[in-house]
Amino acid sequence: MRVALGVFLISIAILLTGCNQKKNTSDIEDNLNQITANKQFMASSNPYDYIKSELSAYEEIVGMGDTALLYLTNELRTNGRSGLREWIMAKACEDILKEKSPVKEWASAKEWIEKYDASK
Repeated sequence: MRVALGVFLISIAILLTGCNQKKNTSDIEDNLNQITANKQFMASSNPYDYIKSELSAYEEIVGMGDTALLYLTNELRTNGRSGLREWIMAKACEDILKEKSPVKEWASAKEWIEKYDASK
């Protein structure tokens, strides 16, 4: 009986962890879409304009900490693009890491993730 209860509780914990991870991933994507879709700044080449205009969405991503860092770094490694969205993703990684960031200078998301991975 105790073993069955233990297995049941572990199964529930795994299920809930998976559900939370999917929700966090969805929240990150929703926030990135909100930040990059701001039509007011479509002519701007300054990514900070997008971040400032949707600061609460950006702060929500950064506030997810390691969960967001893991998701964002994986996305930067696998999507192969280096546009506005990816730049914002790299900036969020930098802001999550704060002074622990091994990357001090970068100009593109591709450069950021390459330097980040090289530092490991």
